[in-house]
Amino acid sequence: MSNWLSSTTRQDMVIWGGIFLPKTMVDALGVFLAAPRKARKYTDWHARCIAGQKAASFFKATRDSDVFRLTASKIAADAYEDIRDQKEVAVINSSLVLKVREQASSMRTILPAAQHLPGDANTKEFRSGLDSLCQWATPTSAPANKSGDICARAFTLTLARKFAIAFSDIPVEYIHSLVAMGWPNRSLSATWKLLCGTVTDRIKREAESIRLQEASAHGAAVFAIQTASTARHVMSEIEHQVVEQLQSEMERVRQGKRRFSNDAARLQAMQEIARSLEDSGLADELLIVIRDRLKEYSHDHQH
Repeated sequence: MSNWLSSTTRQDMVIWGGIFLPKTMVDALGVFLAAPRKARKYTDWHARCIAGQKAASFFKATRDSDVFRLTASKIAADAYEDIRDQKEVAVINSSLVLKVREQASSMRTILPAAQHLPGDANTKEFRSGLDSLCQWATPTSAPANKSGDICARAFTLTLARKFAIAFSDIPVEYIHSLVAMGWPNRSLSATWKLLCGTVTDRIKREAESIRLQEASAHGAAVFAIQTASTARHVMSEIEHQVVEQLQSEMERVRQGKRRFSNDAARLQAMQEIARSLEDSGLADELLIVIRDRLKEYSHDHQH
């Protein structure tokens, strides 16, 4: 996962998860991530992320606030952290997707009745996941080939996806300025070619689907917490910890982050919370709501 650099240029670079990035940028990123939330707006990283005409064009009208600017700075920081944590860049082309679909369909066909499957495979989530693989389309989250700088391309796609989820928008030229912090020689034309209209439209549609799922889970979570907090039932210390954890997950959602891989996982977590309540009547009410959500989710992903 390393990119080529001359020996003289490398003196100003550091290894970041297997690739070379400018040392000053990596240092600034480290300070930003370590800083308390309220102090991040005064860091060099934040200044870098909101500098320039492209940033100014993006942060205007309804987005002209520190909240939006800090959100963009954090999105960029998270995207750089993502590439550091990856051992290698995934390349997912149409032939691989077709192969996975065929194998998933074959497995779906020969699966025995649910009661004969081992525990982890005898779940709605497993069958729903297998059905999803049967209909899998080439994702927009990974490069489809190894041409060019694959690391820069993967990073650009990740950044575009994060912007689409947080802002419902993909400002290509502003995104390019954030890419150029790590790849100074990356051309704007390369970014435009990668983030063409077809790709950005797909990313935006996927982001909208994610937001709808987040909103559904968020609504069920609010209901669960409000009901638990107003009920006469006195929760145990463990139950308090569970509710606090759920509140933490809600805060992450509010900030544009994702805690679980999909809606089903989120609802399963809330189902566990409901089951832990000692008030059986309250638990039954919550479980009915959550089960209905799970059924809707499973039905939506089967069609």
